[in-house]
Amino acid sequence: MESLVSALIDEGMLLDEGAIGFLRSLNMSGDFIKFAKARTAKIKTISAGFPIINREKITAFIGDISREFEKKSAPSDVPDSISKIEIAPKTAKDIASSVLIKNEFNEKMREKNIDAFFDYYASRYSKLKSILLQRPELSGAVSMNRFGKNSQASEKNVCVIGMVTNVIQTKNGNTVIELEDPTGKISAFVKKGKNIGEDRIIKDELIGVKGSFSKNYLFSDLIIFPDVPFPQKIKTISDPVSAAFISDLHFGSKQFLADAEKKFIDWINNDPKGKEVKYIFIAGDVVDGVGVYPGQEKDLEIKDVYAQYALFEKFALQIPEHVQIIISPGNHDAARSAEPQPPLGMELLPNIYHRRNIHLVSNPALVNIGAKENEPGIDVLMYHGSSITDIVNDIPYLRLKTMKEPQHVMKEMLKKRHLAPIYGSITLSPEQKDYFVIDTVPDIFLTGHLHSHAIENYKGITMICSSSFQGQTAFMDRVGHVANPGKISVVDLQTRKHFVVDLMK
Repeated sequence: MESLVSALIDEGMLLDEGAIGFLRSLNMSGDFIKFAKARTAKIKTISAGFPIINREKITAFIGDISREFEKKSAPSDVPDSISKIEIAPKTAKDIASSVLIKNEFNEKMREKNIDAFFDYYASRYSKLKSILLQRPELSGAVSMNRFGKNSQASEKNVCVIGMVTNVIQTKNGNTVIELEDPTGKISAFVKKGKNIGEDRIIKDELIGVKGSFSKNYLFSDLIIFPDVPFPQKIKTISDPVSAAFISDLHFGSKQFLADAEKKFIDWINNDPKGKEVKYIFIAGDVVDGVGVYPGQEKDLEIKDVYAQYALFEKFALQIPEHVQIIISPGNHDAARSAEPQPPLGMELLPNIYHRRNIHLVSNPALVNIGAKENEPGIDVLMYHGSSITDIVNDIPYLRLKTMKEPQHVMKEMLKKRHLAPIYGSITLSPEQKDYFVIDTVPDIFLTGHLHSHAIENYKGITMICSSSFQGQTAFMDRVGHVANPGKISVVDLQTRKHFVVDLMK
């Protein structure tokens, strides 16, 4: 046993007491130890490069090695204790995790002036133009300065890419879309009844338009949104584990659903499906906050924000330690209100901040889970969703769908490849790049904020609008919105099938 430990140390690994105790409990033959020593490099894949090896990771390593050894050996050569590892099915507790934050806001604070806004919108234009140029319909796109002001030129099959500065409905029911690029401006004219997407266009998004230029207008035949492509295949992972998605817990609110919290903890610890969960995503508003809106004090059970976060920590500590918890802030959290929001800090979560299964990320953030050798893992795009209301208000058909059917506005965000396209839909902190552009196509797209619930697929992307742990509030009554709380969205990462656990039953 000691020689195997030495070989693992030579690979740059350190074994904790649980891992060493596990090895000592095994009745390993000399041949098996020799076989395992020759394959110690596997431990790096299982540990995802992290040098501390615990009981969970050494169990996964020995299990993998024993399967290889059994294939090459007579059954009698495999020690009984090793055979038991082979026979026992892998559970989420036995399987190594992998969490990689691929894209999040981490810029240093800088002065916000006109130059910062210029950098922000230049970044948006550059990123989305690159996406649009991948569309064959726009392969011949030209700059707008080709058609000067009061131009008398006429030209067919003209393609332009521009940012929408205004959308005007004429008295005859036609649509005029005012566009600009770094070189100039142009007005695109869409005749009434054309139905080429003109009713879904909103300010400040980037689109492509194709048509004929005449009399100072681009008479439009085609509108091209950046959109996400159809996937070549649906990404999965080989491990039999799941991910659970929640948001808007609102610890501290008088309407906090303590019974839903209790049922969630029971489900994750004791239910067979709950025990398959390896990752939990929480998309913001973990507490109700203090001073978020006028008169909030009367809605609070706990008026100290630190006490609210202490309750959330107590909740998180009841989740099994092998479950990786990824947490982003929302508009009720004690992060800056301007977006993108940085991760929650240690001063708010001192008891869980340094725990290895806690991952605090920004809003928005792109997180990869389950990656290992020859498997790219699953990309999860998290965004709390503060921009959603304004997008709904600006697109007529969405007013009839959302808030009860939030999957429709999420689909529009994917089509526009942007989480918050309308200036003013969020309190914006202009950074050196636009973190709201969906430049990497996710496998799972997660939002919250609406206290509604939906889970649906769009072009291979699992869209999830998470439910809440907060009941009906006075504000919801005033705006006529009915909450849909207590739902856990669960995705089987091995098959990408999903199901919902209703904690309100």
